[in-house]
Amino acid sequence: MILGMTVTECIGQLFGLVAVAISFVAYQMSTQKKILIMNMLVTIAIMINYALIGAVTGMILNIVCIVRNIIFINRDKKIFSYRFYPYLLMVIIGSLSLLTGEGPHAILITIGLMVNTFALSLTNPQATRYTMAISCSFILAYNVFVRSYGGILNEAVAITSSVMGIIRHRRVLSSMEYRNQKKNKPRK
Repeated sequence: MILGMTVTECIGQLFGLVAVAISFVAYQMSTQKKILIMNMLVTIAIMINYALIGAVTGMILNIVCIVRNIIFINRDKKIFSYRFYPYLLMVIIGSLSLLTGEGPHAILITIGLMVNTFALSLTNPQATRYTMAISCSFILAYNVFVRSYGGILNEAVAITSSVMGIIRHRRVLSSMEYRNQKKNKPRK
């Protein structure tokens, strides 16, 4: 035992730290597709983290989130382009959460991943960053309950990175809008 954790739990915590490193980069991506690809890697690492520390609801719901990311990454293909997918995935997340029986704290990750699913279904990266900051707050609270230290750090980094991305890309958009207004201004 290390710090009161089994070796398996320690390895699980390491996967949480791997997720942190990937997460920091994820919300700095400039396109929705790149955000989704990076988010998929984070989701895989966190799913393994939850599996190894015994957080059953988190593990099962993150398997659904891997499927979700595959659907959203490929939304330009006809089979994945249907608008009902986000709603179907949110219903699946809610239903599976009820079946795990982990306890009342499982509602935190359920709400977080449902909001997260909605966020990732958006095609606007800036809107995704705003809603991710909200969803990560719920998931962070769940991680406190299940003692996923890597998960806690991961969500804190995701919230920080989302806010940084919001600010960074707002400035870029503002300066682009200013240039476009200047360009389109009629000359006297």
